[in-house]
Amino acid sequence: AVTFSQQDMREFVLPHSVALTTCLYDSLNYMLTLEDLKKVLVRVSRMLVPNGLFLGDMNTQVTLEEVWGNNTFFVEREGMSLILRSGYEEGTGLSTVHIVGFVQGPDGSYSRFDEHHTEIAYDSEQVKAVFESTGLQLEASYECFQFSVPSPRSRRIMWVARKPEVDS
Repeated sequence: AVTFSQQDMREFVLPHSVALTTCLYDSLNYMLTLEDLKKVLVRVSRMLVPNGLFLGDMNTQVTLEEVWGNNTFFVEREGMSLILRSGYEEGTGLSTVHIVGFVQGPDGSYSRFDEHHTEIAYDSEQVKAVFESTGLQLEASYECFQFSVPSPRSRRIMWVARKPEVDS
């Protein structure tokens, strides 16, 4: 049986410790300060059993500045259309994406939705330092969706950390 819970990941609590925690789809990039990122990883560490694993992916600055940049994208799929307008702030490193979407309902009519997303990318050394400060041992980092070592041009990195056998 799977139990789903919706909580602020900086403060989440589980009914018992777990062997694996994941944080996917660049959710960690929504932590707009290093302090908030640390709060998430402290919670992860508290909820993992000794030797438990954490896997989380993050967009890199390459993605936010160059791929998303200051662009407008249009995505069309069967029954859905999206307009994404992104903006990158050089001074702060913040990337905002405004999404206007249209989803087709069963009767053929379309419903509109609007979303606003703000992300930030941290360099690898900052992320490593945050992991170290939370007591999680960084096991590896990978080019996301591959098992190769990240390069300076990587768009997304998967971070793998382990809770030590004995708390430090």
